[in-house]
Amino acid sequence: MSPSRQFGCGPKRYREILERLKANGAEITAGPLITIPPAIHSFYFFDPNGTRLEVVSDLDGDEDDLQVLRSCAMDEPAMRRELKLICDDAAWIDEMILHMPR
Repeated sequence: MSPSRQFGCGPKRYREILERLKANGAEITAGPLITIPPAIHSFYFFDPNGTRLEVVSDLDGDEDDLQVLRSCAMDEPAMRRELKLICDDAAWIDEMILHMPR
């Protein structure tokens, strides 16, 4: 399975990227769709290397506010459980927790 990457952007940039991809014949494999009602939208496509990409935006949000996923933020215990699924290194988990939005 190829890696997947997500990019958050403002509403104007979201629309520009979508239109540019369509204008250049890129296949949008899913979306645009409402990911998190009422305003978080995303679409998916593959880059030439086979990497699945997602572009996501709060279409009702401020162009410069890129915290589009704040409504899905986990509390610290939930984040620790998720990170432990990736890696057992306690120091790495602690470092990741330090970067969580507060």
